[in-house]
Amino acid sequence: MNTENNPNPMNLDELFASPATTVPEPSPAVEPQFSPVSEPAAPKPDNIVDLFGAVVEQSEEDSLTELMAKIAQSRPVFDYASIQDEIKDADMTFEQLRVKMSADCPELEARAHVSWSLSYAGFSERITDVNSTIYDAKSKMEQSKKFKDALKKRKPADKLPVCSVKPTVTAQKKGILPFPAYKAVCESVEAAEKANVPICYIPSQNGQIYEMRRNEIGTFIAPSSKIVELDMIRAGFQMNLPRLPAAKLAEIISFFRHVCVTHDHCMEALINVYWDRVEQEYILHVPAQQATAVSVETDLSDRPDENRYLLVMEVHSHNMMAARFSKTDDADEQATHLYMVIGRLDRFYPEIRCRFACGGRHIEIPAEQVCERTDVPFSTAWLTAVHAHRREAA
Repeated sequence: MNTENNPNPMNLDELFASPATTVPEPSPAVEPQFSPVSEPAAPKPDNIVDLFGAVVEQSEEDSLTELMAKIAQSRPVFDYASIQDEIKDADMTFEQLRVKMSADCPELEARAHVSWSLSYAGFSERITDVNSTIYDAKSKMEQSKKFKDALKKRKPADKLPVCSVKPTVTAQKKGILPFPAYKAVCESVEAAEKANVPICYIPSQNGQIYEMRRNEIGTFIAPSSKIVELDMIRAGFQMNLPRLPAAKLAEIISFFRHVCVTHDHCMEALINVYWDRVEQEYILHVPAQQATAVSVETDLSDRPDENRYLLVMEVHSHNMMAARFSKTDDADEQATHLYMVIGRLDRFYPEIRCRFACGGRHIEIPAEQVCERTDVPFSTAWLTAVHAHRREAA
């Protein structure tokens, strides 16, 4: 309040003091000669500050900030079919969680039939990218306006909201494990012995399924050759990322060939192929390495940031030797990603072989499944010169 031109400045006590109310004396029995005229209400100063409201608002803001800090430290929870389990791995994706939990929830095995959502503070949000991390999705929800508005309505006695990670089976193949009454799947020999059925299938530690049959003679156990009720499963690989561009593959071959020629055609080398999650592209990284004619030992202390860059494939050369994976390669290449070996670098077109590792097993796949072909455009007129000719059987 400006008091320079006010001869009677008002202090805060006077400002917030309630005006005194005058109680009139009871009038005599004589009738009044005129009607009393009420005085106009004193105008309210327009510069009154709501100190109490400001304090309450600041207190609510501080409480929200404190609550947000607690929520950020909380762990998301897998919530499905009466199973509730804290997710401790901050780098786990929704797809990795599906694979992990499908062991206990077989209906989650079909990736194409499973969708995900986060249920948090009274509302849900559908997940569109199953390869994103669960913690990132949780953090994104926490920063949204609707989430913060929901927290403002929360009562002090309410429990801390839990971020529930919920899968939904959008479709299901009917007849999963349609075993007749005389067959059963048991987790151990002991459980099979207690089961009152003549045929039991028992998974073993070596990955083999064994079949137990019982009759009056005794109990028989042998490796199962075929279980007609189950689907036929074949080893394979499906690429979620784009294939490695042909230009990147050509760059790798050029580097390997130069190293080979420079060192008397008898030197190996290694390149790691990373996927940049931010720029959505491949990058090639050559780590510090000690190379010989038959081996490469690398130092990964300077590897790219794992939070941004995903190691997709390890590629090493075999100089002029054939592109075959050695026993040393088998022992070293255990992580679940792709591996490639390039040999016969003394030839115009080198040899290329590719494989992946899964649970300690190696499965070879065609290189064109993970790398673009080096095909270039050609004149379609050339096709008119080629005529298919089939010889008639004699």
